[in-house]
Amino acid sequence: MATFDPTGAKTMITAPQYDFRPLPYLVSLGFVGAATAGIFFGAGFLLLAPPLGVGSSADPVPPILDSTRENRRQEEFNNRVA
Repeated sequence: MATFDPTGAKTMITAPQYDFRPLPYLVSLGFVGAATAGIFFGAGFLLLAPPLGVGSSADPVPPILDSTRENRRQEEFNNRVA
C-alpha cells in the first residue's frame, strides 16, 4: 500500500522491524499442544498396563514355598514307578 508523505512522494508502509507480538501466542499454543499430547499419550500408556492387584493365577501358592505339594507329587511319582 502506498501513501504520500508531505513532499508528495510515494512511500511504502512497512511492518516494524522487531515485532514480537505473535511470539507469546505461538509459545502458548505450543504449550497447550504439548500438554494435550502428553495427556493423551499418558492415558494411553496407563490403559496398556494391567490393573494392579487384579487377576488370579492358576497356582496361587508358589511351588517353592509349598513343600508339601512337592512332596505329594514326588510320592505319587514314586508310587507309579514302583
